[in-house]
Amino acid sequence: MIRPDPIIDLSTAYWKSRAFLAAVKLGVFRHCGSEGQPLAVLAQSIQVSPQKLKPLIGVLKELDLIRTDEFTGDICLTKLAHVYLNPDSPACMETSLDYAREMYLQWDKLEERLQAPQQFNPTPTKEATPSFLLGMHNRAKMIAGAVLPLLKLEPNSRLLDVAAGAGTWSWLLQKQYDFSSLTLLEQPALMPAMKAFIESEGLVSANFIAADYHDDFSEDLFDAVLYFGALHQETSENITSCLEHLWDRVAPAGKMWILDIFVVDGESALFANLFGLNMLISSEGSVFELKEVETMLKTLPKLVQLKTHPVPGSLPYYLIEISKEV
Repeated sequence: MIRPDPIIDLSTAYWKSRAFLAAVKLGVFRHCGSEGQPLAVLAQSIQVSPQKLKPLIGVLKELDLIRTDEFTGDICLTKLAHVYLNPDSPACMETSLDYAREMYLQWDKLEERLQAPQQFNPTPTKEATPSFLLGMHNRAKMIAGAVLPLLKLEPNSRLLDVAAGAGTWSWLLQKQYDFSSLTLLEQPALMPAMKAFIESEGLVSANFIAADYHDDFSEDLFDAVLYFGALHQETSENITSCLEHLWDRVAPAGKMWILDIFVVDGESALFANLFGLNMLISSEGSVFELKEVETMLKTLPKLVQLKTHPVPGSLPYYLIEISKEV
């Protein structure tokens, strides 16, 4: 007899995720710190009774995020949590997880989004912008070590960062290259928060364009155009026109790089398809098949070279590099 365990596990999988995100929000990992805390002290710090905290700690132990010190009985972080959930760690992801918790309410509308006959294009609210930007900033930094070596930019290039988000990629590249000009493009609803955020991080001597990149945002040409983490916001109906529009802003002998999550033949597509559903409920976007996008790009005028680079790591990120003739 086939047991129903996989079905039960699927139907309750969100329990683990939501318990983890609640622990992040409450500050369990923050208050544990590097040294750990007795259960009673930890409970008092996060304003939860010890009795209510016990099952949450039990879950976190099973998820290998919390352990009990064998000598003191203190609640301590595991190595994994110490690296990624301890605020004292440079790799801490705590603040970037706010976006995942905010999306829970949107996922509850998945059936509605799948059946909706029209597009759903919400404008980011001022309240949502800070956690959204911080989440993008931290995710970009996480994969930057694998992506940056794949980017070969010419000295004194004119760089355009399309849908710049938190501005992280421009910020990182400015540390390596002496650009003749650096321009960040982002929609007006996000621009004030993004500009303030990335300048506080250390970005200098940059131009900012507050506009929708689908519109005629500039007459200038650029030697290098970055289109990172935004392709999945497009629909199947407008992706071709969008790529053509951005290609028009690439100067002769210039390049455009596209970085995104793709569905790839022969690889597990679970994360990519789940990410596609996440985009559907938040912006009517999608995750595209890599071959489909490559086929579209090959039809661009004056295209002389197309290279696709898999980005090392556990997620299906790919960097597409296209070059324009002189």
